[in-house]
Amino acid sequence: MTAIIHRLFRLFCAAGLTLGLAACDMSVPSQLETGHMRLSEETRSVALPAAKPDATAARRIAADFRDNGRGDMHLVMPYRSGDPLHETQARRLGKEWQSAFIKGGAQAVKVEYVGMTDAALLERAVVSYTVLVALPPVGCGQRLTGYQGGDTLEDLHKYRIGCETRTAFSKMIVNPEDLKGRDGSEAGDSRRQGTVSERYMSGEGMEPLDTTSASSIGR
Repeated sequence: MTAIIHRLFRLFCAAGLTLGLAACDMSVPSQLETGHMRLSEETRSVALPAAKPDATAARRIAADFRDNGRGDMHLVMPYRSGDPLHETQARRLGKEWQSAFIKGGAQAVKVEYVGMTDAALLERAVVSYTVLVALPPVGCGQRLTGYQGGDTLEDLHKYRIGCETRTAFSKMIVNPEDLKGRDGSEAGDSRRQGTVSERYMSGEGMEPLDTTSASSIGR
């Protein structure tokens, strides 16, 4: 009788375990997979006072171009259409802006001069260049649930766990080019480097350097 009871008990346990596993929905997507940060190229444009070259502003823009820029920097200088004197002045100011950018570290600066008839457009020069930027993973457009206040549990399903952290990380990266990876090893002859190490490991004495020492100075 005892053996029959134990057998029935094992059958009930097996049946309960089977029902428990059947109740698990393995098709529910995980929110722990956030993807990876992305790299993208975008055009950055800055309006500048055409008639007042500013070395400080040029140095700041040149630093950004030096760290993240790709290709050439383009500076568009306006002049009054049909006015040779104003065009000559614009070319002089354009060279001053170009010189300020070069002194700031931006070597590839191309200047273009465009004739304008609108007086308002004559006041601004525009510098533009392509930069490499780091972006959060695809699908991380929504802020962390509760950030704006008044969010509901329904909003939680739209947020992917970890997106807020990766979005913040993407804004902290100074040089997005680093995300592509860099070769940290220096080029060199491994046989030559190994010979130097073998001499040291074997205990071979090294020739004294023909130089002065601190204790010998002043004697």
